[in-house]
Amino acid sequence: MLECLIMINKNTELNLARLYILIAAFIWSSGGVLIKNIDANPAFISLGRSAVAGIALLPFVRFKKIKNIKKLIFLSLSYSTCLTTFVISTKLT
Repeated sequence: MLECLIMINKNTELNLARLYILIAAFIWSSGGVLIKNIDANPAFISLGRSAVAGIALLPFVRFKKIKNIKKLIFLSLSYSTCLTTFVISTKLT
């Protein structure tokens, strides 16, 4: 009986994980359409996207465990460059 409940629980978790992946894929793929429909400067759109992502991810950051701040700054600048060029290219095409 207990094995059956454990199996049901694992299937429920697996289905929930699949649902989360589908939701993430939908949100990820709708980004380009939303960027094209927003009537704003690409830099402002990029800033807004970064601000929303930063606020959403802030609770998961463990500041005491960050050891190499130079790498973090480089990573942040690299990602912001990538995001900004994506938004600009989407607006121009």
